[in-house]
Parts: sequence; C-alpha cells; structure tokens
Amino acid sequence: NTAGTQGNQIYAVAKDNNGNTFFCGSHTDALTLGALSLSAGQGGAFFGKANAQGNILWLKQGGTQSANSDKAYSITTDQAGSVYVAGAIAGFQTASFDGNSLSSTYPGFVVKYNNSGNFIWASGVSSNVYCVAIDNNNIPVINAGDQALYKLDPATGVVDMTTSGLISGNLQNS
Repeated sequence: NTAGTQGNQIYAVAKDNNGNTFFCGSHTDALTLGALSLSAGQGGAFFGKANAQGNILWLKQGGTQSANSDKAYSITTDQAGSVYVAGAIAGFQTASFDGNSLSSTYPGFVVKYNNSGNFIWASGVSSNVYCVAIDNNNIPVINAGDQALYKLDPATGVVDMTTSGLISGNLQNS
C-alpha cells in the first residue's frame, strides 16, 4: 500500500488455475496497490486480483460507512473462475457492494464477482462469515459464525438454512 497511513490488513489469499492471485482484507484509510486505489469511508472490506506477474488487475471495496468494522476474511474461486468473498460488516448498518445494498439486519456477507471483477450478487448472512470454500460440486460453502457450515445457491447467494444445507464440521477449526 503506497497511499495510507493506517494499519491495513490482508486476511486471505487464493490462486486460480491460471496463476492469478486473489486477496482480501480490511482498510481504514486510502489504499493503493499498484496503479489502483480505494478511498477511505466507502467500506472497509477490500478484495482484488493480481495476474501471475503480480500486476493488480482489479480492486474492489464494500461495506458500511464504519470502515473500521468491515472485514473481508476469506476469498476463493470456483471451477468456472467466479470469485467469492466472505466477511463481516459493522453491525446493524446498511452495507453496499458495487452500489448493491445489503439490509442492516446482517452482520455477515458473501459476495460473488466474475473473474473480470464484475459484480454478480451479494448475500447477507445472520452472523459473521469467516470462511468460504467451494465443494466438489462447485457449490459455495460458508463458515457462518464460529461453528455452522452452510451451502449457498451459486446462482443467487441464498443461504440454505434447511437441514440439507447444514453441514457438520468447521472450515476454520478442523
């Protein structure tokens, strides 16, 4: 980061089959990586993509006006190259990702972008989301809170809260 003076953090890194690197974290002030910049106060969760040579291809941010509480904890890609980011937002505040708002009733989120950084959907979750992974059927699975695993509909982001959507285990604490 060549812009900010505050403590900005990267929480997770993932690679795809083409050698691209995806990363996510939180920032509290201006953030510049390569030639791309993010402003302070427009959401503290950030995520992006770098090619195999380390050039930043795209950089996104989202969250609330209380950027200190917005965190992107986990990032992964599916077999088609779509990018999933999971995290937490400042409690009981409206969050926004690429102009798409999430209700203030959700402290957690999962967002999906295509490989070019274009927004697909945002889903609010009733607890912080600390991890997102893709199963062998190309279905996203999240660690909602500290212990519950749930499947997401990859087309809509709806969390499957039924018994069939709940999975035994924990992505964080195996």
